[in-house]
Amino acid sequence: MNRFDKLIDRSNSNSFKWEKYPKGVLPLWVADMDYEVADPIKKAVQNVTDHGVYGYATIPEKLIATIISRLKNKHNWDIKADWIVVLPGLVPGLFNTSALFPGHSVKALINTPVYHHFIYAAKKQILVDIPFTEDKGAWALNFDRLEAEFASGIKIYFLCNPHNPLGYMFSELELKKIGELAVKYDVLICSDEIHCDLVLSEDKKHISLASLSEDIALKTITLISPSKTFNIAGLGCSFAIIPDPIVRQKYKDAMFGIMPMVSSFAYEAAHAAYEESNVWHSELIEYLKGIQDYLFLEINK
Repeated sequence: MNRFDKLIDRSNSNSFKWEKYPKGVLPLWVADMDYEVADPIKKAVQNVTDHGVYGYATIPEKLIATIISRLKNKHNWDIKADWIVVLPGLVPGLFNTSALFPGHSVKALINTPVYHHFIYAAKKQILVDIPFTEDKGAWALNFDRLEAEFASGIKIYFLCNPHNPLGYMFSELELKKIGELAVKYDVLICSDEIHCDLVLSEDKKHISLASLSEDIALKTITLISPSKTFNIAGLGCSFAIIPDPIVRQKYKDAMFGIMPMVSSFAYEAAHAAYEESNVWHSELIEYLKGIQDYLFLEINK
């Protein structure tokens, strides 16, 4: 039996996903897979449990090295260790970006439909929306309006790449346009790339916006996490990659005293996911592709 065919009863487990609605409702409302995590992750968490002391933790050097290596090998992006800012979750990372521009006169841009926390984060300022449009059966972004809004004084652009919920992947040309406009009009981009390792299309490859040029990188806060890909969202371990030292320090200052420290459980699980769970990940992608193909077939009958 395929490991992902194993049925796991999550009732009475304090599952945020399964206990929101009455029994009998299929909860497809949150990105939380019902699959057991990879064995290396279970082992890593058990090792922390067996240690018996659960005090404050700092990010392990091995995890920093793994993040750097992973972004280089999988996404062709060279980063430095001091660019990495640890977060207790990706959503706090979105809201912390808003905190870099206090007050109510700053304009923040989103593209709807989009993950609802983008809307909440942007509402900390003056929310501006450029909705995606449909063009010959495909989603499209209005770049003329994007430039016009950037020129009007947008300070933050919340970008979702790959896009949630559209499943849209921006091309390199599109990302270059976005990045170059941000440089031209001095717009800070918060690029949520949490789904970068869940690409199912064989002809698509994730491109990190900040990897395209040094100038673009300096205008970008990139948010990543193993949480969605490796089903460890409940442990709370994400990262902001911030090349600009001034923006990075402001980001850390905004976090201070508000965000909790990340636990050893989360750090060790993240390292085991990125470093030791590649076979599990490859099998997951194949399994999800099979589900996607089945769903499309049934819908189109």
